[in-house]
Amino acid sequence: MTKASAIFLGFFSLFWTALVGAFDYGVVGSLVRQVRAADYPTTPGRITRSEITHRRGSKGGTLYGARLIYSYQVNGHNYAGSRYRYPQAGSSDYPWVAQLVAAHPLGAQVTVHYRPEQPADAILATGIEGGDLALLLFMLPFNLLGLGLWAGLIAWGLTAGRSSPTGGAPVLQRGYRTHVRLSPVSPILVAGNVTAGAAFVAILILGASTRFHPSLDAATGTWAVVLGSGVGVYLWRWARVRAGLEDLVIDDTSQTLLLPMTFGRKRRVAINLANVLAVEVRQTTQRSSKGGTRCLFAPTLLLRDAEPDHAKLSSWSNQTKAETFAAWLRQRLGLAPDPAR
Repeated sequence: MTKASAIFLGFFSLFWTALVGAFDYGVVGSLVRQVRAADYPTTPGRITRSEITHRRGSKGGTLYGARLIYSYQVNGHNYAGSRYRYPQAGSSDYPWVAQLVAAHPLGAQVTVHYRPEQPADAILATGIEGGDLALLLFMLPFNLLGLGLWAGLIAWGLTAGRSSPTGGAPVLQRGYRTHVRLSPVSPILVAGNVTAGAAFVAILILGASTRFHPSLDAATGTWAVVLGSGVGVYLWRWARVRAGLEDLVIDDTSQTLLLPMTFGRKRRVAINLANVLAVEVRQTTQRSSKGGTRCLFAPTLLLRDAEPDHAKLSSWSNQTKAETFAAWLRQRLGLAPDPAR
C-alpha cells in the first residue's frame, strides 16, 4: 500500500467510524436504557389512546406505528406517557403493529415503569426482545469492516519503511527446519470475514422469515450460529497455521523442500534440493470481481523434469516483494543470483 493510499484509507476509516459509531451509540444507548428500565419503580396506568399510525418510508414503502397514550400518577402528580419501548421506530409489519394495538385497547389497565428522578420518562415494556438482537446483528458486519480498516492501517504503519529480506514473509526456525510462512493472512482476519458474511446472510433470512420481529430464542440462536461459524473458521485456520501446512519448509538435514498445501496441492510435496535449478518470478493476470484485471507475481521453482506450475510457491500483488523473496530463496538454497531462462 502506498502512502497516498494509506492517507485515503485513513480518512475513509474516520468517516466510516463516525457514521457507524453514531448509529451504534443510538442503538446501544436505547438498549441500555431498556435494560435499566427493568429496575424502575412501577405504578398503575390506563390506556387513553390506542391506534395505528402510518407514514411513507424513505424508500417508498409504508411504515406503521402503534400510538399508545397512557395516563399514570406518581406522588400525586398526573402524567401522560406515549413510549412503549425506548428503541421505538416504525415497522413495515402491519400485523405485528395491529397485534400490539389490540393488546392495549382503550381503557385497559397497564403497568407503567417510570424513571425515579424524571417520572415523565416512562415505558410500558422493559428488557431486551428478539428485534433488539436482530438490530445488533445487522450492525455486526459494518462494525467488523471498521475494525478491519483500522487493523490494516495499523499493520501498514508498523511495516511501512521497513525492508524485509524475504519480502515480508515471516521466517521461523524450528530445529533444522526453516519455515517460511507464505500465507500470512491472520486467522482472525479470515474469521472476521466469515463472521461478517454469516451475519449478513443470517439477518436476511431472519428478517425475511420474521419481518424483523423474531422471538428472543430465534435471535439468540441466530447469534450463536453466526459466532460459532466465526470461531470454527478461526480454529480451523489456526490449526493449519500452527501445523505449518501453508509454509515452505527448508529441511537442511534431509536436503529437501516441503511445498505448502496451496495451488491445488492436497498434500505436502517433498522436493530434493538437488532438483531445484532456479527460482523465478512468473507474472500472471487475474480477473477482478468488477471485470478488470490485475497482475500477480508468483515465485516459482524450476525443477528437473517438472512443469513450473507444479512448484508455484505463492502469489504476490507486489512485484518488488515477490522479487525480493525470490532473491532471498535463491541465496538460501545456494542458487545462482539470476534465474535460468
